[in-house]
Amino acid sequence: MIHFLAHFAFRILGFIFVFSLLVFASCSSKKQVKFEHAGGIFSMALDSDATTFDPAQVSDFHSNTVLSQLFEGLMSLNPESLQPTLQLAKKMKISSDGLNYEFVLKSGVYFHDSPVFTSEEDRLLTPSDVVFTFEKACRKEKQQETVAYTSMLKNALAGADDFHVGKVDSIRGIRVSGDTIRFELLEPDPNFLNKLAHINLAIVSKKAMQASGSQNAIGTGPFWLEKIEISPVKKIKLTKNELYYQLDKKGCSLPYLDGVEFIIETDISKQLTLFETGKTHFISALPSEKLSQIVSHKIAYFNSTPPKLIWRNSPLLATNYYCFNMKDPRFQDLRVRKAFNYAINRERLLNKVLKGQAHAVGEFGVIPPVKTAFYEYDFNSIKNFAYSYDSAQAVNLFKSAGYDSGKAFGDVVLRINFGDVHYSVAEEIASQLQSTLGINVIIEASDFEKYNSDIDAGKADLFRMAWYADYVSAESFLLPFYGKLVPQDAQIPSTINPSRYQNPLFDSHFEAARVQKRRKDRQLNYFLAEMELLKNPPMMILWYAGDNQLMYANVRNFPENPMSLIQLRSVYFKDWTKEEYRSSLEK
Repeated sequence: MIHFLAHFAFRILGFIFVFSLLVFASCSSKKQVKFEHAGGIFSMALDSDATTFDPAQVSDFHSNTVLSQLFEGLMSLNPESLQPTLQLAKKMKISSDGLNYEFVLKSGVYFHDSPVFTSEEDRLLTPSDVVFTFEKACRKEKQQETVAYTSMLKNALAGADDFHVGKVDSIRGIRVSGDTIRFELLEPDPNFLNKLAHINLAIVSKKAMQASGSQNAIGTGPFWLEKIEISPVKKIKLTKNELYYQLDKKGCSLPYLDGVEFIIETDISKQLTLFETGKTHFISALPSEKLSQIVSHKIAYFNSTPPKLIWRNSPLLATNYYCFNMKDPRFQDLRVRKAFNYAINRERLLNKVLKGQAHAVGEFGVIPPVKTAFYEYDFNSIKNFAYSYDSAQAVNLFKSAGYDSGKAFGDVVLRINFGDVHYSVAEEIASQLQSTLGINVIIEASDFEKYNSDIDAGKADLFRMAWYADYVSAESFLLPFYGKLVPQDAQIPSTINPSRYQNPLFDSHFEAARVQKRRKDRQLNYFLAEMELLKNPPMMILWYAGDNQLMYANVRNFPENPMSLIQLRSVYFKDWTKEEYRSSLEK
């Protein structure tokens, strides 16, 4: 059965690339017209709710997935190549020293309709909205740094730090002339365009934000937020933006869909029921036993020509690990953290609990071993510094740290968010730590929003993390351990670096990598930073994601990429004919 599925997935790749050609078959290239297959509501389940509708505060996959349909930045990531491309900007120029970026805004771009706007002209995107977006990102909110400032602009955009602490009334690194916006950086940043494409720097309406704040979710994206239903299950409903400015290559209006529906459902069995009954069109992160279940029930749907269901499983740029709270005096001892790492049997975790719902066991570092994305990275050498199960080593280190028993160490509170897999993994980790070190682990689960706020506030001894790449760079995976992102005041939440890890040697390598012009030099410094991270670990690497995904075959143009970046503006529904399907395989 599994052999068949692997073969089928390989065949599917052959026709994914023809989607973009088929989309434009019947459109006029001279004027905006409706695509013949436009319409319909695309639905998918999310296993956690969006925690915010403010782009500057997004720090999780689920919020990113929802808000990426509503908001856009000056740049966006191409969902196939994952390379930054122009979005709200129509032209771009970068200075030879890499310090100055110049963008010319597109004309005729409208924000979603809202009572705060007095006319259609009032909804037009202007440079003042761009300036407002970046100033808002750099302002303190409730005496805290925004995620956008902490991860994207701090110590990077000229004048942003002075603006943040209230020394000045404007950011000197942003200048406007007509429809042109210029950014000045303190140091060259090879990832600056990637950061402008991130949801954290998506452009918001100055007027709408000043009128009613972030809860209005008004952007320029292909869909607008229609409503949020609470009962009987929570649903986030988006509707087509009729004034969306972007057309396909033949002049057809985007988006093709009438709307998008996100169903919040933490129970994977219920997600599968929704999919099997046709109430959703796509399901991700499906455990292997659940995959086998649906394949056994609907084998004909996979084998038919054309197929009705598609299975996908490819490595993701995502790493799953447990972090230590570095403010806990017990975990400030390196020997304890190493003992915990050696106490974990990752192979057992992969085989007993995950059962194939992963790309690889966590035997490398925090950067996932996806060679297609990190083709110059020295994963083989990094593996020499990683951890594998060694109970004797774990016990010796634990005793050398002064703990003859787990009872002497005390209870460990492990925080997770609701989810079948999360709880199963937590139980297995707790069992292994009890078996090897005698430690009593107390598992505490909550909804995703509370889980996030609690770990940011340091209210956990140990906590789960699943870090997805914000862009294709080692920087994205190392950023959560950058010591200068930790607030000086322990009472202030630490959003990007929730473990509050501070290691000057790691920081020096990380900073050196960020300013290197040559890719090879950047990779070397990132390697040195990750090596130091593993020698002095604030976490236990567990596995690298490679989720099973199922989708109905009539969903066209649904993006497949190792970042799980979901952009729905070009998605449409169309059944395959036998002739079309066979032709696509030949291509």
